Amino acid sequence: MFVLPGMRLFCFLVYDALSCEVAEPTAVVSNYEEDTLFNSFDNHDYLYKGISKLCLINELDKSLLLVASKDGNIRIWKDYMSKGHQKLVTAFSSVQGNRPGARGVNTVVDWQKQSGYLFISGEMSSIMAWDMDKEQLVNTIPSILDCSVSALDALWMLHMKGDGCG
Repeated sequence: MFVLPGMRLFCFLVYDALSCEVAEPTAVVSNYEEDTLFNSFDNHDYLYKGISKLCLINELDKSLLLVASKDGNIRIWKDYMSKGHQKLVTAFSSVQGNRPGARGVNTVVDWQKQSGYLFISGEMSSIMAWDMDKEQLVNTIPSILDCSVSALDALWMLHMKGDGCG
């Protein structure tokens, strides 16, 4: 059995027994039923940036692995299950700034596959809606309160679509 030190984040694909987890700054892909390691690769070169979220995109087709770093950078990988053959599909900085005095952005993301939107926030008082088909920011939703965001629910965010979210 392989053991990962440090903080652990998981995303699961139950019907394939797939798990993706973090051993900073490394993403690890394995079969959790058979305890088999498929691949592990560095998401970035800086340990202090950390990884705040792992998310599978289009998990019923040729899925992609979204890795959000705590500094606001988003990287999306394909062929992440093939050892040494993972490819970076796209990468971008998802936030334009952070709150004064904040040590980092502590990126919070949630993917909504029906809309193709990625909602992103963190140590700021707004939520950004990214259209991942166009790979562009389509809206910045200001928060009513001047506080940071610690969790997002993409389904709830879609109800705000009529209020300017696309």
